[in-house]
Amino acid sequence: MQPVPEHPYGDTKVYVFRPKGGQPPIVLPHISTCQPTALFLYDNRNKDQLRQCFAWMDQAGVPDGIGRRVWMLPDEEQAACVAGWFQGLELRQPQGVSPPGES
Repeated sequence: MQPVPEHPYGDTKVYVFRPKGGQPPIVLPHISTCQPTALFLYDNRNKDQLRQCFAWMDQAGVPDGIGRRVWMLPDEEQAACVAGWFQGLELRQPQGVSPPGES
C-alpha cells in the first residue's frame, strides 16, 4: 500500500487518485466525510452530473487548486477519478423522513 501524500485536510479520511504519466497524486477528502443536508441534495437534483460534482467538491471543501487538477486530467482519467471518489458515498436517510409506503 502506498503512503498517503501530503494534503490540506488534516486528519480527515481521504481518497487518493494517482494519475498516469507520473503526475503527482490528487488527494480529495473521502466522499464519506461529506455531510450533505436534504436541502443540499434537493438544490442539486436538477443539475447535470458535472455541476453536481462541482457542488460536492465545494461541500467537501476541496481547494480550487486541487479541484482544477481533477478537471485538467484527460477525460478518461477525470471519469476514473470522479467515479472512484463517489464510490464510497453512503447517503443517510434524513431523520423523520421515510420513503412513501406501497399502494
